[in-house]
Amino acid sequence: MGLESTLLANSLLDKCSKFDISLFHLIFIGNLVEKNFETLVDVLGKHDQKHDDVLLNSTGSLLIIQTVSFLDEYNHHLKSLDEDEKAVVLMIKKSLKPAVDEINKWKDLRKFRNIALAHNLRNVKTNESIFNDGFYIYDIPKTGADLLVLYQCVVMIKRAFENGFDDKLMSVKYALSKKGRTVTSPRFRDADESVTALQSIAELINKNTESWDC
Repeated sequence: MGLESTLLANSLLDKCSKFDISLFHLIFIGNLVEKNFETLVDVLGKHDQKHDDVLLNSTGSLLIIQTVSFLDEYNHHLKSLDEDEKAVVLMIKKSLKPAVDEINKWKDLRKFRNIALAHNLRNVKTNESIFNDGFYIYDIPKTGADLLVLYQCVVMIKRAFENGFDDKLMSVKYALSKKGRTVTSPRFRDADESVTALQSIAELINKNTESWDC
């Protein structure tokens, strides 16, 4: 990307307000929730119950992480200094309150995210294991029906802001499309490279264990 193009991209992004960027974040995270849940629905029932349970649990965990991030953006960053925009945001948020309230009825979303999903199954303040109380005491979405409600509430919020600020979203997307990207190459390009690396690791481990006195 040439200097002129870089300067153009930076200039375009500079014209985007903090509200514009927050709006883009909200929609981006909302799209992740939407795509992950819809992919889960497409796949469920095509394998045995064991596979369905794994998919439900793993996707449910991911949706909890993403929903907490979505609410953080919604509650703490989605604010505008422009009086007209501020009025529209407040109007939309007032209309969406039932959806936000429904999500917040799960009282332990953030706590479960912090202890079980973002950290190593320990309370970071007390260092206690989650297994002291177990997973099931947490008030979080636990069934496919729960996840459906969570997903639909997030999508309602996302689409309301998409419709209300479509022009701003397009401006951010255009500015980002002009911005150069730094891409880090993958460490392993194909299956052969992966197999070679794993064989080398296994050989080193075997060599290290030869000196064990068991």
